[in-house]
Amino acid sequence: MNTYLEIIENQQAQFCYTNLYFTADSLQLTYTAGKQSTRRDTLDLTQIKQGIQDEFLGATRISFHYGDREYVFFSQGNGIIEYLTDHLGDQLVKIARTENAS
Repeated sequence: MNTYLEIIENQQAQFCYTNLYFTADSLQLTYTAGKQSTRRDTLDLTQIKQGIQDEFLGATRISFHYGDREYVFFSQGNGIIEYLTDHLGDQLVKIARTENAS
């Protein structure tokens, strides 16, 4: 599945489109950001921390921490949020963030 992704590392955000799919024990990401070559990340599902599902500007997003990175997936296209929640399930906490949260 394809969606829009923000990767935050060392207080710097990088935005890209990603193709993602799940295996039995991992999340596979393929993306290109800026002038970089195509990257492939394999995320061990047991290492995903602080998973959050919330609303942002009227759309659902899912974010979590993996190592020293934060991954933020934005709802784009049919079924992406459902696909992520089906596979991440208990690792996600649903909260309602407001646009004016400090």
